[in-house]
Amino acid sequence: MKLSKYVFSRQVEPGWWGLYTPFDHGVCFVSESMWGKLANSEFDKLSAASTAELRAKSMLVDDGFDETCLDEYRNRAITRINAMYLVVVQQCNLACRYCVVENNVNDPRKLKDRMSLSTATASINLFTRLLDSSCASEARVTYYGGEPLLNQEVIKETLPRIRNIQARGLQRPVEAVMITNGTLYSEEIADLFRQYGSAVCVSIDGLAEQHDAARVNHAGRPTHAIVLENLKRYQDKGLRIGLSCTIGKHNVTALSDVARFFVRELGIREIEFQMPYQVPDQGNAFYVSMSEATDHMLRACDVMMDELGVHEFTTFRRLESFVTGHWRHRDCGAAGGQIVISPAGKIGPCHSLVGSGKCFSGDVNDPAYEFFDDPVFAEWSSRIPVNMPQCAGCPFIALCGGGCPYNALTAHGTIWDKDPQVCPYLEKLVPWILERLWLGRSVS
Repeated sequence: MKLSKYVFSRQVEPGWWGLYTPFDHGVCFVSESMWGKLANSEFDKLSAASTAELRAKSMLVDDGFDETCLDEYRNRAITRINAMYLVVVQQCNLACRYCVVENNVNDPRKLKDRMSLSTATASINLFTRLLDSSCASEARVTYYGGEPLLNQEVIKETLPRIRNIQARGLQRPVEAVMITNGTLYSEEIADLFRQYGSAVCVSIDGLAEQHDAARVNHAGRPTHAIVLENLKRYQDKGLRIGLSCTIGKHNVTALSDVARFFVRELGIREIEFQMPYQVPDQGNAFYVSMSEATDHMLRACDVMMDELGVHEFTTFRRLESFVTGHWRHRDCGAAGGQIVISPAGKIGPCHSLVGSGKCFSGDVNDPAYEFFDDPVFAEWSSRIPVNMPQCAGCPFIALCGGGCPYNALTAHGTIWDKDPQVCPYLEKLVPWILERLWLGRSVS
């Protein structure tokens, strides 16, 4: 018998320690004395009840457990395609100073690319076939860009088709979401989204002071006022609205105030703080490491949960796995859950790579293309932590989901390295969970 190397420990107050293990996300709180016996392998000094509890939570394990424990979880990592990004236009009317899409463009002419209706139709047909093969119970299509409202024709023509997709296993209509910078508004699109029960996600980085530091138009002028005006228009239509807020140097220290603004002033309850992406050649001047940003982000999560009664989605999806005992194999759909269609019809796994075309090897307009023979998707779908030797022994392996393959690729030249942003985030997230539980505060 031994203490598993997957056990994470943190002192929660003088005299008491919190223990966490990724297996069913077990948690124990033990006295300083008991933790000393565990750390020194003095298992014979533990009570029978304590030993039984620690064994039930896979904290005390038999020799050899740490070497074979991942086999069961590897077999559970089923790949199901259940999401599609339609990049209906590469062009954008903004010049955000951290844009991961534009800063990956390897040919400026691509910024003028617009998806044709025939390419969009072929994409929907391919997605329908993949849904039928995967038997996913739910699915989503995301209109993406650039700014998708610069190609309204494709949105208007395809939304009814998307919502009417029929495939084996689907238990509800395919969800449709438009991610927009909020500077444009179309009453026709808004009415269509309301008719089909679809959602709009608006990118906004906080109050005017934060937002206008980074999200400007091509003349360098601020955009916060027009985004709020159009957000109100979408709300008046009764649409489901979410906000995406990219963390950066311009807002990282103000995230708690940003959260209060979103909920109290704007009335939004679906909010996600986006971890900063790095782009080639250090193209993101607003980049901050999650080593610096996580403390601010988790303080904002405290405010949102305890004061405002909402969750922040990046953190919530991990809390959901923690509470349900679910092993989070993937945090990003690019690792086997989604297809991304470029304006020209090229097929790849990651929407951040549309501009470069890297890893986009298929084409929806090629009748000979066979998705299940595509080596790019085969590789990306197997990129999960239980298949990465460097992640063996990490106590956070069941919550991270591998983070972002794009970040790993950009930082290290391969998707098989660690995401440099998610590791420092998890190193602070799990202690935060233990501290909340110790203080009797909810994580659900």
